[in-house]
Amino acid sequence: MNLRRRFRLWLLLLLILSLAAASVATFRPWLLVLCGPILLSSWYLCEGHRSIHLSRSLVNIGALLALVLVGLSWLSEPDTGRVMELLGIFVLILLVLRQFQERTTREDAQQILLSAILVISSIIQSDRFLFGIIVVLWLVTLVFVVMLFQLHSGSANAESVRRRSVPAGRGHAPPLETRFGLPDLSRVRLLAVFASLGIILISIVVFVLFPRQILFRSGVSGNRGEQKSGFAETVDLISSERITSSRREVFTMRWVDPGGQSAKWVEPVLLRGAILERYDPTLGRWVADPGSDRENLLSVRVGPSRFIDLSRVKIPQQIQTYTLWFEMRSMATDIFFSPWAPVSISTFDPREVIFNRSNLLATDSGRQVIDSYSGYGIRVQPFPSEQVLEILGGGPPAPVRAVRFPVPGIRELTLAALAGQGVDTEIGPDETIWQRNRRVADSLKTWLEDNCRYTTDLRDFIQVGGEDPILSFLTRYRFGHCEYFASALTAMCRSIGIESRLVTGYVAVEYNDVTERYVVRESNAHAWTEARTGEYQWSPFDPSPQGFLESQQAANESWADSWRWIYDRIDFFWNSAIVGFDQRSQQNLTERITRNWLGSLNELLTSISGWLASANRFFAFGIAGYLWMGSVVVIMTSFAVVLLSIARRRRRILRQLGVSCPDAAARRRLSNDLRFWSIALDRIAGSGYSKQPHETPLVFCSRVASGRPRASDELMMLVDALYRIRFGDQRLDPEERRRILEIARGLDLSPGAP
Repeated sequence: MNLRRRFRLWLLLLLILSLAAASVATFRPWLLVLCGPILLSSWYLCEGHRSIHLSRSLVNIGALLALVLVGLSWLSEPDTGRVMELLGIFVLILLVLRQFQERTTREDAQQILLSAILVISSIIQSDRFLFGIIVVLWLVTLVFVVMLFQLHSGSANAESVRRRSVPAGRGHAPPLETRFGLPDLSRVRLLAVFASLGIILISIVVFVLFPRQILFRSGVSGNRGEQKSGFAETVDLISSERITSSRREVFTMRWVDPGGQSAKWVEPVLLRGAILERYDPTLGRWVADPGSDRENLLSVRVGPSRFIDLSRVKIPQQIQTYTLWFEMRSMATDIFFSPWAPVSISTFDPREVIFNRSNLLATDSGRQVIDSYSGYGIRVQPFPSEQVLEILGGGPPAPVRAVRFPVPGIRELTLAALAGQGVDTEIGPDETIWQRNRRVADSLKTWLEDNCRYTTDLRDFIQVGGEDPILSFLTRYRFGHCEYFASALTAMCRSIGIESRLVTGYVAVEYNDVTERYVVRESNAHAWTEARTGEYQWSPFDPSPQGFLESQQAANESWADSWRWIYDRIDFFWNSAIVGFDQRSQQNLTERITRNWLGSLNELLTSISGWLASANRFFAFGIAGYLWMGSVVVIMTSFAVVLLSIARRRRRILRQLGVSCPDAAARRRLSNDLRFWSIALDRIAGSGYSKQPHETPLVFCSRVASGRPRASDELMMLVDALYRIRFGDQRLDPEERRRILEIARGLDLSPGAP
């Protein structure tokens, strides 16, 4: 394969990797399925002996049509968040079209540039681990392609200059033979490896010096494009997007009853993550209340092996206390998800937990830690008493507030819905205000389940200018996903004076009977309503049809789910340590390095000794076990040192001989059989003679023999053995190898007559 075809082949690989990056970043696998074979076909159609190319006019017309389509797409939905996505689509179309035209070296360079633009636009849209792997492969390939391009363009320029140098009418210029063989390719590969390592090293330095700017450290969303999936700390109803049914595992949860047995709860488990109490009708957005009182925040230090109470007063552990064990899979977060009323917590590694007593949410403070937690256990009471809630709240109950909802029309619709069910909003003679709140909220929940349709596809949900999206959901469309159902129930409750709030988190419905764990995926991200039903009590009301959620979960199950945990564990490390590396993590890393590196070393040694002690106790070896492990370490270290010295000696021998053989077995044989020549060269160099690069072994030994005649016969014997082994492909038997080594070691290089 000549230089031009080799460069074009590697360029094609670079384009396919950039296409894969765009496909993963935008969650559009059909891009790779559709455009990948088209790009591959360009190699057979355009690089063969009978190449077929598109004319430049057709390529320009196709690029113009692509630009028009992208522009119309932008005008139909003008959103700054789609700029990178539309740019990537246009660049991808242009890249595919230009691959089928006859290209010059300049246009080959433009293809490399288009590939870089496509990858950069994808980087802005994604932070997934799989995308990171593709980008690293693309960067390594890019280095090699650029080096091949320099050789290819230099050869093409030299050929062009050669043709122009021939006077007119003097015939054809003699062909230019470009030397590019296996040794040259090996050098280019070696240079590409060192360049790639340099890029990776620089990237690590830049990564540490310039951390990620994350608005919500707890939300590691994988897509900035038109689709969304997973937990969010805000709810935006204006953006009519489709929530994807992603099968990506977020975490697993094991529900343990008071008797210590794993079990499945009688109903779906609502795991709270964020409390959204403020609604902005101008933006159609629910957000958390930023005015949290510091007196309501309780800081506790937790770690493995024991549970720490989330209160300053001991909470009675009644029979109804359950333990939940969480193991993170792909999501890196600071939020500890849990059902209502957590009473104590334990983490897999030492952490500082901030517990908000006003809404019973727990978060990781992030102090002195770089990554996010990998797992935790939490104890909850599904039916807490007022005494427990008073202890968790840390004070007297909040006063009853007069609430309303700032959207006209919601109150009238709510009253009409309740009247249709025969429900009175007034407090009955034999009930409290809290009982009234529960009764009315439950009736409104039933009305939403019966009169609204659940769907994740909101392409037909057209936002009407000047009309609130919640009002549109209740009056105009009556279809939507959980965020619309929960927003509607919260708005309806507030409109008639019932304190309520929107909650986002996850719902656990998928239970694995083999592992006895709930599997919580991105598609289980959920939103529901909590209404105040007591002085301390907030009860959950989920208006989303439960049957639809369970049927959707069953429909999405696939055989690949049982294998996703392998990738998801790596994905969690990526999100926790790479994507989640922000200014806080950078500060903690700096403090850890500069403040107590010796303490970290002691901790490492302590952990190693603890591991050795655990292994010794497991095998019950006693004191002899430590001696055995020590001897194993010494033997393995000695073995590694011997292997390293042998490898260094072999490389030195082959380097002295200038041997560049791709076969590992041949290199090993030559290094063993030609060891005598390396010894001879060292002895000759000690007597004042050094071999020049242009000298053959015979010429060099003849020059040495003229000045050291005593060694002339031995030198000729060594040269003869060298030529027989190196170029005659002969092998030495052990006796002959020993004899040649003795001759090399015993060379008499003293001056004088023979």
